[in-house]
Amino acid sequence: MLADIFTILKAKDAQDGLAGLALLSWSEALRNPSLASRHADLFAQIRAALTEIVRKHQSAGNLPAQVSAEALAAAFLSIVPGYILQLATLGPAAVDGVPAAVEALWP
Repeated sequence: MLADIFTILKAKDAQDGLAGLALLSWSEALRNPSLASRHADLFAQIRAALTEIVRKHQSAGNLPAQVSAEALAAAFLSIVPGYILQLATLGPAAVDGVPAAVEALWP
């Protein structure tokens, strides 16, 4: 699940510099209420979609059912900005092993 997201993000960054653009947009959102609102809407949509994916994995027994799908989705979503930050500032080589590490943590 997350490994796939990281692979897509890395490919999009190589294609059009997505990681750097994300950082610029996030920093601009700190001073621009309109942009901050758009980010909030986007994150809410991503979080809702991720929550549904988590529920499917919980039903299949791949993720713990004793933790709410919403909480797990929030935790997973919290990891993504760190990946993007490393990709933008340190380059693709710095995140090469991340998808495999995520797969090892959450098979």
